[in-house]
Amino acid sequence: HASTDKLGCEKTFQPQKPIKTQVSKPLKINRRKSQSRSRKTPKLSLVSTSKPKDSELKKRKEATKPFMSAASWVATNRGKKIVGHNENVTREIASLTKIATCIVVLRTVEKHSYSLETKVKVSERASRIHGTSAELKAGDELSVHDLLFALMLPSGNDAALVLAEEIGKLISEDTPYQAFISEMNQLAAGLNLGSTSFTNPHGMSTSLNISTSKEIAALAYHGLNYSVFKAVCSTTSYTCEVVNSETKRRVTWTNTNQLLNRGFDGLKTGTTPSAGPCLCSYIKQGSHEVIIVLLNCHTISVRWGETTRLWKWLQKYFLGSS
Repeated sequence: HASTDKLGCEKTFQPQKPIKTQVSKPLKINRRKSQSRSRKTPKLSLVSTSKPKDSELKKRKEATKPFMSAASWVATNRGKKIVGHNENVTREIASLTKIATCIVVLRTVEKHSYSLETKVKVSERASRIHGTSAELKAGDELSVHDLLFALMLPSGNDAALVLAEEIGKLISEDTPYQAFISEMNQLAAGLNLGSTSFTNPHGMSTSLNISTSKEIAALAYHGLNYSVFKAVCSTTSYTCEVVNSETKRRVTWTNTNQLLNRGFDGLKTGTTPSAGPCLCSYIKQGSHEVIIVLLNCHTISVRWGETTRLWKWLQKYFLGSS
């Protein structure tokens, strides 16, 4: 059909099918090509950048590894070593000895169905011992439970001696103190801690109370099986009543572990002139249970910062979020 415009010229209508066909085909082809390119591009990008990223991560890990002044140190997670330095070298352990003392008390009273609320009396010998003290006096009476806090918070050598003398009686009436020390060494042997040995329950300067940072970490991890051990080691301060003859007094012990105020959950400090400043730390985060042990640090004060920096480094490069 045809029609005329205003000037009288004939105007013909063209068929529409060819136009539709020409327009639709290029659009479909272009869409497929675009989709194909968008799928391939990320794959090429991932393959080309994965190795450099891994290499860069290793470099950053080594470059940011914190300086540790400790002669021997280790970090473990759920009993397995993450990283360490001279962790198998035998050294004096000072008051980290008391970790074993506490465990032996708990497993002995459990074995003999002995109540932790049982009152015991402080001996003259225990009251005269030197070094760190819970300031116990001869004749003082307090529970075994209270003595565990006196042992672990102010690191009382007097409390260690009282516990060895009294709990040792459950093992041997004739030689209670020696029996308790023997039990400490049996504990170490049972955990396959071949470099660990004890000659006293407090860790005062002696070349015979020895272990390694790795074995102390294993000992501490074993202690976490006891709920009382975990509770005591994570307590910042503890107050109880002490009875002596006709008098009573309230005493408060403060934990020597400054990391309890920085997110850590325990565990024990120690220092003697020959052992140097030592520290065993525990922190639980999600499924991780990390123990860091430092033996013979440069000074008492650097223990806190070095442990904290190591923990942050471990979080970044070794531990996931759970």
